[in-house]
Amino acid sequence: MMKFVLFVLAIPILISTGNDPLTHSDQSTESIMVEEISTAIPPSKSCNYFSTKLMAGQNLKVGEISITVDRAEYFIVTYTITEPGYCLKETHLSVVNQYADFPVNQSGSPVVGDFEYSENHTCSDEVSYTIPMAKGYVIAAHAVVKGQSSSSETAWAEGCNFAGDNWAMYFNAANLIPG
Repeated sequence: MMKFVLFVLAIPILISTGNDPLTHSDQSTESIMVEEISTAIPPSKSCNYFSTKLMAGQNLKVGEISITVDRAEYFIVTYTITEPGYCLKETHLSVVNQYADFPVNQSGSPVVGDFEYSENHTCSDEVSYTIPMAKGYVIAAHAVVKGQSSSSETAWAEGCNFAGDNWAMYFNAANLIPG
C-alpha cells in the first residue's frame, strides 16, 4: 500500500517535469531540428528546402544553409562552412513573404546591401540568425567567403534563380511552417 501511495504522489511531479518545450524551464535552447531534404532543384522549381548547399563561385559547395524551427515562432537560419580552408567573411539574409518583396535593382538582381540581416565576420565557420516566422518564408541567403588563396568569393544558398543577369538564388521554407 505504501508503494502505491508514493507512486500516486509522484505522478504530479512526473507530469510537471515532462519534455514539453513550452513548459520546460530552459525554453531558449528547445528547438525542433528538421531533417535535410534533397537539394537538387526539381524541374517544377518548387524551391522548398530545409537545408541547401552554400555555393561559392557558382560551382563549389563550401557549406550549407540549414533552417530549424524554434517553438513554432522563429526560423533559425544557419550558415555552416564545411569545406576546409574556407570561412565566412560576410553574411546577408533576406526573409520575405513573397518573391516580389526581395530588394532588387531594375534588372531584377538582388541588392544584398539592402537585405534585412547583414553582418561582417572575422572568419567564422558558422553564423546563425533567429528570424520571426511572421517575416515570411521565402529566403535569400548570401555570403562572402574567404578561400584558400585568400581571395574572396560570393556565395548563395542553392535554390531558384532570381531574375536578371546574375546567379543569385532564393528558396522557400513554407514546408516548415506548422499547421
